Amino acid sequence: MPSAHTLSSNREAGGQSLWSALLVVLAAVVVLGWRVGASPLSGTEGHRAITAHQMLQSGEYLVPKLYGYTYLKKPPLDYWILAGFERVLGASEWVWRLPSVLAAGLLAAALVLFSGRWFGRTAGWVSGVAYLAMVPLWSQTRSADIDSLNSLATNLAVLVLVDLIWFSDSSGLGRRGAMALLGAVAMASGLMLKGPACLPLVIGLLIGSSILNRSPKPFSTLWVYIILLLGFAVLVAWYGSTRSIIAAQGLVPDPGGEDEAMRRMLIHNWNQVLPALLLGPMVFLYMLPVSAGIVVPFLPLVNQKLQGAQRLVARSLAGAVIVAFVICFISGMDNPRYAYLYVVPVCPLVGVVAELWRRGELTKTTRAIFGTILLATCAAMGMAAIVLMVMTGRLTQWNPPLISAIAMTGIVAVVAIVAWHRNAYRAGVIGLTVLLVFGALAFGEYKNRERAGRSAYQAAQQLRQLIGNGTPIATWYTVWAQPELFYYADADAKPMPIDELRKLDHGWMLLFRDRDRNPDEWEKVLGLKERSSSQGHVIKLNKAEALVIHRD
Repeated sequence: MPSAHTLSSNREAGGQSLWSALLVVLAAVVVLGWRVGASPLSGTEGHRAITAHQMLQSGEYLVPKLYGYTYLKKPPLDYWILAGFERVLGASEWVWRLPSVLAAGLLAAALVLFSGRWFGRTAGWVSGVAYLAMVPLWSQTRSADIDSLNSLATNLAVLVLVDLIWFSDSSGLGRRGAMALLGAVAMASGLMLKGPACLPLVIGLLIGSSILNRSPKPFSTLWVYIILLLGFAVLVAWYGSTRSIIAAQGLVPDPGGEDEAMRRMLIHNWNQVLPALLLGPMVFLYMLPVSAGIVVPFLPLVNQKLQGAQRLVARSLAGAVIVAFVICFISGMDNPRYAYLYVVPVCPLVGVVAELWRRGELTKTTRAIFGTILLATCAAMGMAAIVLMVMTGRLTQWNPPLISAIAMTGIVAVVAIVAWHRNAYRAGVIGLTVLLVFGALAFGEYKNRERAGRSAYQAAQQLRQLIGNGTPIATWYTVWAQPELFYYADADAKPMPIDELRKLDHGWMLLFRDRDRNPDEWEKVLGLKERSSSQGHVIKLNKAEALVIHRD
């Protein structure tokens, strides 16, 4: 029988948890969405936003296209969402990035509600804040890219599955059915956003929770199969419809998405082994101190305070993360950005520690350890502020990054003094929260400048002056490398493979060159081995060059 001090789920605090969830959403939108549209599209943002923009213009929603060329690198749900926001709010950078900001807020709210249901109100609140405190995710939440939405869909599916497997036995059929429907929507969304990228965490949950809880229940729960089948049914239905349309219209199929999925299915050479092996430690290092919560279910002190179902839930969350990274290693994943979403289930485990702390059920030594971690985190954030201030390269101007960095440094000093000399850990938590707010604002300003530097916006102004508005221009690799160039230049890009570009004898042509990483179209199309301004106009792109020529 549990002791009187056993951690219990506070079902009576449901209303308070709802208010906490709403507050977290508001905080995410205000802090992470601050000046989110103040920089042009860059990186892979153009692939998502421009495809959605052209999808809305053409009215063709099943087969995504980029400048008229079939583009199936990813399923279309991200394009549908961005196109929907654009239809309501118009076309602009902040509109295309707004879904990512909202997705971060909604995932934080889901963590508040589920963690509060499982472990208590304080655990729920801290779980949501812990997610917003994962600094590596800040870039994704301010992007028009796909990652923030995919993180929401994947982790929501996992939270629902955990609840249905271990925590909903006594719930009514209607409640469990509604929860399963939510899980099916989340699962289908994950598959329709980024294909199999959601599967490591879902599979990790089923395998990890079975192993750590020594129970086959994850594989014998009917709701699990209903959610998985409905999710895959949506993906298969879209895939079949798309293939039929491509065949009927005689379109050129884009095998890029399928090829990418196959390449990332398994390690296929020895050079991948070490980077894949280091992926997990790197991601956990980036996510500190939140990622340290992975050890919580294995601490005897915590196990003594958890009831049966709560212990099963905690182990399931840890198991999902551990097995997900094992799957990442097997697949040869080496880019930490792709694996950030697999650490999110650790957030409720951080909430468990906070709940125990609030109830005074941690020993003095344990509180001292966590207080030291808090202090170290504040110091690290302060150092990051100084580095961020230097990286802006404009120390003499009173700009937002500088003001934020100065404010952050002052807060760090105050928190350090209070936490170290008075052991006022509650004040430390408040200080850290405020610190994170300033950090997110400063990071947003830095990210705007960094994206402006990588974007093809400035090059687009040169291209517009050369060829005029709405002029057709033949090109190839630049469409896939920096599609925003043609959007900002208001140019009518006509993607043509290299063989077709060689045969082109009239009109404007833009050729890409990046000798270090990508095909040299100057040499392949024109036979140019060196830069020659006599052949046309050279435009500087991000770490590359483009040659614009006109053939009569």
